Amino acid sequence: MTRFGSRVRELALCVAVAGLLSGCGGGDDADGEETKRKSGSDSRSSAADSAPDGKQKESAPPRRPATQLKAAPVYDTGAGWERRWHGDPLVLPRTDAVAEFSGQDAPQGRFTVVDAATGKVRWISRSLSSVAPADDSEMDSAVLTTGGKDYLAAWSSGRTGEDVVRRGEQVLAVDLFDADASGDSVPPAHHVEIKNPRRVWHGTGALMVELKDEVVAIDPATGKKTTYDPEKLKPPRGCADCSPGGTVEAITTAGPVARTYINDYDGFWVPGKWASADIAPSGAVPEGARTQPVSDKLLIAQWERKGDKEETVWAVVNAADGKVRASARCGRYGWQAAKKTTPRLSANGRFVSYGTAVFDVEKGDGHCFPDTDKSKEVMFDQVTDKGQAFGYTKAAGQGLITERKPVLIDITSGKAEPLAEGTAVPEADLAGMGLFLVEREDRLVAYRHAD
Repeated sequence: MTRFGSRVRELALCVAVAGLLSGCGGGDDADGEETKRKSGSDSRSSAADSAPDGKQKESAPPRRPATQLKAAPVYDTGAGWERRWHGDPLVLPRTDAVAEFSGQDAPQGRFTVVDAATGKVRWISRSLSSVAPADDSEMDSAVLTTGGKDYLAAWSSGRTGEDVVRRGEQVLAVDLFDADASGDSVPPAHHVEIKNPRRVWHGTGALMVELKDEVVAIDPATGKKTTYDPEKLKPPRGCADCSPGGTVEAITTAGPVARTYINDYDGFWVPGKWASADIAPSGAVPEGARTQPVSDKLLIAQWERKGDKEETVWAVVNAADGKVRASARCGRYGWQAAKKTTPRLSANGRFVSYGTAVFDVEKGDGHCFPDTDKSKEVMFDQVTDKGQAFGYTKAAGQGLITERKPVLIDITSGKAEPLAEGTAVPEADLAGMGLFLVEREDRLVAYRHAD
């Protein structure tokens, strides 16, 4: 998937003295913790940094990070933290934390969970190994959120039981952690193994595994496996002539989200509860809806617009009952472009961005910024709890390879504000901090909100 501006490659500027002394930003408390881990110790930098239950004690105001990026004015670069970082940050919005997984694309690794406000380590998992390290099988990881809680999943697949005679069998091994754990060398809360997997993907509220004829959903809270036969999914309510069957797209609080475009029904639905044709907003064509999960509670949907082939209707929908929370009129081709991006949900659950659209589910409205003869397309990335959405513009009619310019949108008003060229876009925003990944320096930098 395309990540618009979520990597800061050429923007890292060092404070002159700090750069000379510490190699461009080293020497802070977080780096001390990293040094200890590399030397074989999993302990935190100081016992005073954590309460007995593993929660963070009240700490001194954040210091000025040595790495100074050109950030949007909504951030105060004089207050924050930074630390060495490996791979993509795993954002834990319900935990006000961010996790590092050192085993991404490697046969071994561990989770390190860091407080988003202070940069201090909350807990570290025990070392994890891939299911078949001898075959150089690589590990993957993800954040899963269900029941209002965050969970971390690490998994790998490989052939086990193979010898000179036996072929062995392909096995998927999954380790699940509660993101609000505490301690050092924390073991998985659950370990799950599944034979002969074909595909693994993130299903918002569950880890999804495709088998030959079935789909398995792994509940991160319990490790329970639920199996679905796509050919036997109950058809949408109100479609008496529909045959069973479809594809399982994700798992929500209401159950699986099913979809089909080639059976008797063109759209998506939650079996036994509601269907996209029944919840279509005013002015939308009921048939032919598309969907993308945002969380275990919210979906984004798109319908064609009646009488206007150049426009579509987008909406944020409750997974539980199909209620439309917010909607907007968007361009004809925006959904295809949006599929290359990731839906973003603010940490407080109020604001959503996806592709060219932003929504305020509390006010019930949204805004779209498509490519038109009079305006430039805006593709959105991150969104804050205050309804500030970071995006990039592209001149109308230009090709895919072009210089993008950063812009900040106030979702509550729809007002757009251009940002200075080269402005860094945060990887995440939570706990009153913007988190920036400086990939070329292997560092994660956090700046506090300016107000």
